[in-house]
Formats: sequence, structure tokens, C-alpha cells
Amino acid sequence: MTWKRTLFISFVFLHVLSLGGCRSRSSREPHLEDGEDWLSWSPERRETFVKDFQSGYLYGSLDTCARAATLFRNEGEQLSPAEMAASVVVGARCESHLNGFSKFRTSANLPTDVSPYTAPITAFYTNHPNKRHLPINGQLLGMRDSTYNEAVRNYENTGATGAK
Repeated sequence: MTWKRTLFISFVFLHVLSLGGCRSRSSREPHLEDGEDWLSWSPERRETFVKDFQSGYLYGSLDTCARAATLFRNEGEQLSPAEMAASVVVGARCESHLNGFSKFRTSANLPTDVSPYTAPITAFYTNHPNKRHLPINGQLLGMRDSTYNEAVRNYENTGATGAK
């Protein structure tokens, strides 16, 4: 065997080994959490997801409002020291238009009840196996205050017939 042929065979062998290693990894690509994930989670995990989603949404919205207030204020408009120090005050105009999640039930001595969000989502994914590919975050965004009643009504109305 010549050294060129040995080198070629070694190269092919290493290439085949490297491809084989890639195939042994998980074939599932990263994805947004969907109905299959939701239904596989415990009730506690679902509650944590909803609370974390709502917190992220709120903090992201407040940060966006604070940044928008500084970007879109009139050029000659001067901010007071209090406005510069507190992003809540700086973004008050924007914040007054936020569409949040107010259906959480809180009590001083009890954990926060997120069932106004978890129950309809669970019912939707349970009653509609063909819709389980829909991401959970989309379901939650549809349950913001301005569209909450309509979303829950749609979940309830489609449960019996499977129409949507």
C-alpha cells in the first residue's frame, strides 16, 4: 500500500466516524414549548412556566417603555432627576397602555393561583390533539387582559365540538 492510499483510507475512515458521531446525538431540534410539552408537565411545572412567562413579559414591557420614553421625548423636553432615576416614571405614558395579565389570584397567606391561565390551556391542548403543535407562549399572549375573555370563550366553545 502506498502512503497516499493509506492516507486516503484513513481520511475516509475518520470522516465516516465523525458522521456516525453526529447521528448518535438527539435528532430533536430546539423548539418552542408546545402542547405536547405542556401536557407532559406536572401542574407545578405549568404554574412555574406561567409565572415566569408573565414576569418576563412584564419586565420586558417595562424596559421597552423606559427606553421608548427616552427615545421619543421631545428634544427640548428636560427630565427631572426623579424621572431619570425611576424608569416607571420615565415610561409612564407607555406603561398606561400595557396589556398585561391581571387574572392571577393572590392572597397574603396562599401561593398565587394561576389557574385562570393553566386551566384553559390544559383544556385546549387536551381537547384538541391536532393543535398541540401550537406554542404555549402564543396561547398565553392570547390570554392578556384585552383578549382574555374571548380566548377562554374560544377554548370552552371548541371543547365539545372540536371545531377550531
